[in-house]
Amino acid sequence: TGRREKRLWSEAGDGDPIRVYVADNPGDEAAYIVGEARSLEGHEGYRLGDMAVFYRTNAQSQPIEAQLVKFGIPYKVVGGTRFYERKEIKDALAYLRVINNPSDEVALRRIMNVPRRGIGDKAEAAMDDYAVRHGLSLYDTMFMINSVSGVQQRTATAINQFTELITNLRTLVEAGEGPAVILAAVLEQSGYLEELQKSDDPQDESRVENLGQLETVAAEFEEEAEEGDDTSLLGFLERVALVADADQIPDSGEGQITLMTLHTAKGLEFPTVFLTGME
Repeated sequence: TGRREKRLWSEAGDGDPIRVYVADNPGDEAAYIVGEARSLEGHEGYRLGDMAVFYRTNAQSQPIEAQLVKFGIPYKVVGGTRFYERKEIKDALAYLRVINNPSDEVALRRIMNVPRRGIGDKAEAAMDDYAVRHGLSLYDTMFMINSVSGVQQRTATAINQFTELITNLRTLVEAGEGPAVILAAVLEQSGYLEELQKSDDPQDESRVENLGQLETVAAEFEEEAEEGDDTSLLGFLERVALVADADQIPDSGEGQITLMTLHTAKGLEFPTVFLTGME
């Protein structure tokens, strides 16, 4: 009853009609968006900085990012992190890198205690010392853990279980399984996915969605391969590395396309907006 009386109006006119594009899948949708952005740029005074792409969850950004990278179009993710820079994606890819090449110590150190297994800094330092003194790699040292002094029995057991996990997962590569099957096995057998699914943290729900999108990327990598293409785990890792490394495309002065969730977009305005995932 005490509300101030107001009359709302607009003098902006009708504006351009909304255009609807029915895509077959997220990849087709992303290709359409990037095609439209490229044709709009430079026409009627539009700049890349005038364009925004909205989605419901951050996991939906991946196919759009992949297409933008493919055509060298600069972009920024607002209110989130670029797909391949997200922790859970880095963790999953680190597992795949170790399975492909156990000598990759950067990846190995990232995942040896992810999810938590009780392998702490002291155990890692003890293994490093043993490896240097005996001329071994960190991975080889893990198989000698019962001979490494300063490591508690409980920690040694955890390390033995970890090496058994990696050994079992490597048999999938030897059996010729594709990256999608190997990734699914990693997420299940490591306990990584289960830990996220049991969590009460709302962010972990988003992480599960992101990992699901990574599984989709791996499956599409195999499905879209042409005859003679390398569809092995190594081939997948090389493809991902190319996309991840191309993430930082320099701004040409025309600005960057903005990617964000609808939630983040509240109150903002852009001359050109793409609403995705409307199904």
